[in-house]
Amino acid sequence: MRQRPTLAFILVTVFLDVLGIGLMIPVLPTLIGTMTQSPDQQAYWYGALAASYGVMQFFSHRCWARSVTSTGGDRCCCFPFSVWASATS
Repeated sequence: MRQRPTLAFILVTVFLDVLGIGLMIPVLPTLIGTMTQSPDQQAYWYGALAASYGVMQFFSHRCWARSVTSTGGDRCCCFPFSVWASATS
């Protein structure tokens, strides 16, 4: 019976990761195209930003998992939402 919440958490996590990539793929070529002149520069910067997104995901996961384990999930989940709420208001 404990397996169902774990599966839901994993599916939500995968959904958020795919959502980040899904937002990056359609918007990034247009954004880079306005800031560079040649197609070679566009390809270079698109690859660099896509690779940095993956590297950031890899390293931030370790820090985030360690902080959730040491302080508890409620405190760690409330902090990003409070930062987002203060930034958008």
